[in-house]
Amino acid sequence: MRKKILSVLLIVFIVATTMTVKGFADSETEYYSALNAYKQSSEKENNAKKNLEEAQAQLKQVEELKASMQEELEQAKTDYNAAQERTNYLFNNIVQITKDEVTVATQEFNVAVEIKDNATADLQAAQAHYDEVLKITANNENIVNELAVLREQLKEKQNQLVQVENEIAKNQADVDNAGRIFLDGLTSKNIDYYIEIAKNNNLTPYLNSTKFKKTLKNCTEAENIKKALDFIDNCNQLRENHNVSALKVSAQLMNASMVSNSISAYSFNHTFAPIINIGENLAWGYIDPFVGWYDEEKILYEEHGGSYSSGNETTGHYENIIDSRYGVTGFAWDADYRYAQQSFYFDSGYTTGRYTTNQFRTKLNNLVNEFNNILQASQAKRENILNEIAVIELKIAEKEDILKGTPSLETAQKALNEAETNIEIAVQKFEQAEQNLENASWRKENAVSVERGNPESYQGFDDILSAVAAEEVPANRIISLTASIENKKQEISSLEIQILELRNTYNAAVEAKKKAKENFESCKVPASAVKVSKIYNKTYTGKYIYQAPFVTYNGKRLTRNVDYKVYHSKHLNVGIATVTIKFMGDYEGTVKKTFTIRPKGTYIRSLARRTRGLTARWAVVSKPYRTSISGYQVRYSRSPGFKTYNTYRTTRKTGSYAKISRLRKNTRYYVKVRTFRKVRGKYYYSTWSKIKSVRTR
Repeated sequence: MRKKILSVLLIVFIVATTMTVKGFADSETEYYSALNAYKQSSEKENNAKKNLEEAQAQLKQVEELKASMQEELEQAKTDYNAAQERTNYLFNNIVQITKDEVTVATQEFNVAVEIKDNATADLQAAQAHYDEVLKITANNENIVNELAVLREQLKEKQNQLVQVENEIAKNQADVDNAGRIFLDGLTSKNIDYYIEIAKNNNLTPYLNSTKFKKTLKNCTEAENIKKALDFIDNCNQLRENHNVSALKVSAQLMNASMVSNSISAYSFNHTFAPIINIGENLAWGYIDPFVGWYDEEKILYEEHGGSYSSGNETTGHYENIIDSRYGVTGFAWDADYRYAQQSFYFDSGYTTGRYTTNQFRTKLNNLVNEFNNILQASQAKRENILNEIAVIELKIAEKEDILKGTPSLETAQKALNEAETNIEIAVQKFEQAEQNLENASWRKENAVSVERGNPESYQGFDDILSAVAAEEVPANRIISLTASIENKKQEISSLEIQILELRNTYNAAVEAKKKAKENFESCKVPASAVKVSKIYNKTYTGKYIYQAPFVTYNGKRLTRNVDYKVYHSKHLNVGIATVTIKFMGDYEGTVKKTFTIRPKGTYIRSLARRTRGLTARWAVVSKPYRTSISGYQVRYSRSPGFKTYNTYRTTRKTGSYAKISRLRKNTRYYVKVRTFRKVRGKYYYSTWSKIKSVRTR
C-alpha cells in the first residue's frame, strides 16, 4: 500500500513538473512570437513610409517638370518674336542676301564635288576592308586561346610578386634593425639580458618610458654604432697620448652601454652603471663628448694637480679615459639627442667577445652589407617580376586590341553598305548644290520685285517662304506646351489623391506597430532574454556567503524580490556553491550560477637563512577559520617568476613553519605560501601570499 501511494505521488510530481515546463515553454514561445510580430509591423511601417516618400518625390518631380514646361513656353514665345524679326529682316535686305547666297551656293557646289569624290574613295576602301576582315576573323579563335594562357601566366606572376613583396618587407626590417641584430648575435648577454637586470632592480618605469625606447632604438642603429666605434678610436688616441694601452671593444659592454645610455635618457644620472658595477662616462648635448670628458676636465686636473670634484666640476670622466687599469670598453651614441655613454672595465674582466675597433667595425659592416645584398636581390627579383608582368600585360593588351579592332563580317558588310549610301548622299548633295546655284542666280535677278504684302512676288524665294513657315513652329509649340501644362496639372491632382491614400496606409501601419509593441510588452520575459552578471569566487568567512548579481533586461536593471528572487545552496564551507535566480512578475524562468569558496589565506611572517637551506614562518590561520583548511603549501624557487619550483606541504593546521634543506649555498630563493582544503578528493587553494626572498648560506 505504501509503495502505491509513493508511485501516485511521483506521477503527480512528474505531471506537475511537466505542466510547469510546458507552461514556461508556451510563454517563451508567446514572447518571441510577439517580438517577431513587432519587428514585422515595424518593417511594414518603414515600407509604408518609403512608398509615401516616393510618391511625394514623384509629385515634386512632376511639379518641377511643369515649371520647366512653363519656362519652355516662355522661350517659345521668345522664339516666335525672333522668327518674326527674321522675316522682316529678309524683306528689308533681300537684294544683299541673295548676292551672298550666290557666293554660298557656289561654295556648296565645290564642297559637294569634293564630297562625291571622297565618298567614291571611301567605297573602294570599305570593299578592301571587307575583304581583309574575312581573313582576320579566322584568327580570332586562336587569339582568344592565347589570351587565356597569357592571363594564367599573369596570375602566376602576380602571386610571385606578392611573395616577393613579403620578402622585401622582411629584408627591409632586417636592414633597419641590423645594428640590434648584430649586437644580439655577438653574446648571450645581450640587450635583453641587461633589460632584465634593470627590471629586477626596480627600473621598470625607466624601461617603459618613451624616451628610453626612442634612445635605445637610435643607439642600436648601425650608423650610430659605427659612430660609437669612431669615438672609441678617439678615446684610444687620447690614451696613447698618455702612454696607456688601447681599450678593446667588449660585445657585452656594448650591450650594457646601450641599456645604460637609454636609462640615463629618462633621468640624467649614473643609474644603471652601479648596478652592473662598471665605470661610466655620460654626456648630453655634445657633438663630441670628449670635449667635456677630456678637454675641459684635463684643464681642471692640471689646475688642481690631480683628481678634483666640487659641485658640478669633476675630473672623474678624464680619469676614466686615461686609467691604465681599464682594458675593455663599450660605447653608445644617440645622434638625434646627442646622448653619449662609455663603459669601462678592468683588463681582467669580460675576457670573451673582445675586439679591436676595426674588427668590430668589419663584423658590423659585413652583416649590414649582407642584409643590404639580400634586400637588393629581393628588390631586383621584384623588378624582374614587374618587367615580366609588364610584358605579359602588353601582350594581353595587343591581343585585346586585335580583337577590338577586328569587326565581324556583319560589321564589314554594314560599313560597305554605309559607304555606298554615302556615295548616294554625295551625289544628291552635288545635284542639290547645282540646283541651289541655279536658284540663287534666279533669285538675284528677281529680288528687286519682292513686296512684303504680296505673297506671289516672293514665291521663288525659299528663304522668305522658310522664314514665314518658321513663324509657325514656335506658334505650334506654344499651343502644344499649353496643352501639356494642363495635363501636368491633372497629373498633380491625381498624385495628391494617391499621396493622401498612402498617408492613410502609413498611419494605419503606425497604429498596427503601436498595438504590436503593446502586445510584446505585455508578454512575460523568459530567462533566456535576461542578462545576469558574472559572480566571483569568495574566501571562507565562517558565515554563509551571499552573492548579489546584477540582473538586467535591455539595459534596464531589474529589482530583487520584485522581478526575481535569489537562492543560495552550499554557500558556507569551502567548495562549490550555487546561486539560483528565479524570476517572477513580468519575468519567468530560472538561471543557475556557481562560485568557489576558497580556504582562508595566510602570509609569510619571516624567512631565515640556513646553511644550504632556509626556514619559512607563516601566520597560522586563526581558530574561527581553521576548519576551512586542511594544511599549508610552501613553494620556493630560484626564479622570482617561479619558472621552476619545488613545493613543501604540511597537513598540520597549527603548523607555522617549514625547514627546507638541500638547497644551493649562497643562492637567493623566492618563497610564497598558501592554504589548501581537501573536499571529497578535490583540492581547493587560497590565493598565494606576497613573495619574499632570502639568500642561503
